[in-house]
Amino acid sequence: MESSAVSQGMDTGASDVSHAVAAACADLSYLILMIVRMCRSFEAFIDAVASVNCGQSAVADHRKALASIETTYRTTAILEAGRISLDSKRSVEICYDGSQHCQPTRLVVI
Repeated sequence: MESSAVSQGMDTGASDVSHAVAAACADLSYLILMIVRMCRSFEAFIDAVASVNCGQSAVADHRKALASIETTYRTTAILEAGRISLDSKRSVEICYDGSQHCQPTRLVVI
């Protein structure tokens, strides 16, 4: 009976190690996927720059396919407001002025 308990304990330990290895492999797979995506994105950016520099396309042709200040401005403001809010433990208002109603102009801690 004692050997059975030891055996069960070893199985549990092996199972824990197996789960840890599986989790580490999943994390590594995710990291590799993110690196591949980043490289593809960087490659797309370089290709777009070369195309614009050669006169084959205009910057406007790439605005929807690549991240730019026009496409990331609001997201950046939201992330920054969140960071300020967490740090200060207060609410942050994202303000929009005048005709630039789609682009935040300032962040105000409330």
